[in-house]
Amino acid sequence: MKFEGVKVPPLPWSILTGMVAAFAMGAARTMTSTEELLAKNLALKVAGFVPLPGAGHWGTMQSIKPALAGGLFFALALGAGVGVLGFILGRLGSLLGKNAKLFIIAACALLPIAAFLGGDALLGVTLAVALLYSVRYSMSAPPPEPRRAVALLLSLLILASPLAVVLKSSTGGFETVRNALIKSESTRGI
Repeated sequence: MKFEGVKVPPLPWSILTGMVAAFAMGAARTMTSTEELLAKNLALKVAGFVPLPGAGHWGTMQSIKPALAGGLFFALALGAGVGVLGFILGRLGSLLGKNAKLFIIAACALLPIAAFLGGDALLGVTLAVALLYSVRYSMSAPPPEPRRAVALLLSLLILASPLAVVLKSSTGGFETVRNALIKSESTRGI
């Protein structure tokens, strides 16, 4: 089935690109770390120590469930944000002209390069794929109408407003969200 003339708007496509790339990275990273943890636990058991998590969790650790959960976490935590960043930078580049496009693409390459220099090749590849593809796709889209651009910007600000609580936290965003989830009655059964 071929869809001719159907073009996906740049924001959803950028978010989807970021989420797919981050899901693949998160699943691979979680699967590797789970396999290493299982091997360490089995070695501890053979040595006569009590490993944590215990043997009741080994079946889950041998399945694909942790990798899928890790992929979902990375897709939502990293992928969506990188996709939105790529979209914003791409639209900015398309509005500012040709010289700005080259500068923005070069600036976007700095994040993957920093990840590579930090020794995390998998993160570097993920950032390169998600960010650079999102930027290029967003730059190639026709410029938005001013009303739609303002409406989109306001929508993004409203969607991002819950982050103010996380960013304001003195202990860091991760701990704030984690503690809220741990203390919540509705998430205890998960």
